[in-house]
Amino acid sequence: MSYGDYHLYLCKHPSDVTIIVGDKKFRAHRSVLSKRSGFFRTLFSSDSIDAESNEIILQEKNLKTFEVVLNYIYDDKYLFWNYTTIDISVVMDKNFTLLLCAQYYKVDALVKTIIEQLKKYDPALVLNKALAYQVDELVTSSTQLIQRQPLTFKPLDRMFLKLWLVECEQFPIIRYFFPSLWRTLTFKLSSKYFSR
Repeated sequence: MSYGDYHLYLCKHPSDVTIIVGDKKFRAHRSVLSKRSGFFRTLFSSDSIDAESNEIILQEKNLKTFEVVLNYIYDDKYLFWNYTTIDISVVMDKNFTLLLCAQYYKVDALVKTIIEQLKKYDPALVLNKALAYQVDELVTSSTQLIQRQPLTFKPLDRMFLKLWLVECEQFPIIRYFFPSLWRTLTFKLSSKYFSR
């Protein structure tokens, strides 16, 4: 991201396109959007009516998530939600929703950053959410991490362990696709940690 792109955004330099999401209008710049988003690059280079239009209407359902992605397109910064202030399940949902939005708009740098942040969390929790949200890269990395270290795998604290069991009940797909992993982790969680 160049200083010039960020400056365009901050100073509200005359825009050449308006993005409409619900009732909200975002003034933007085709050159910046095209440079940072594969979605907009394809949109503006196609022969569609939207390619030449001054207004682009998006059928985005989550305005706040889209705003985060749009801000990232301009300034390379975003707020990765942490579990220090809110429930870990809510945090995971917010981050996975942001990841899906970034994937949809093909903002590859943001996708990569979010995935790297999510890999720092408990792999069992990430695996459950990755299966629910169908994020193959995180399914693979979490599964590999858990399988590589099955004897030394220790989640951060009891809250994670309890939440993991609750998540597995809500998303039973893990039990069906990874039965040996499910048995190993469930045994470890129930006997080692909950017997205290």
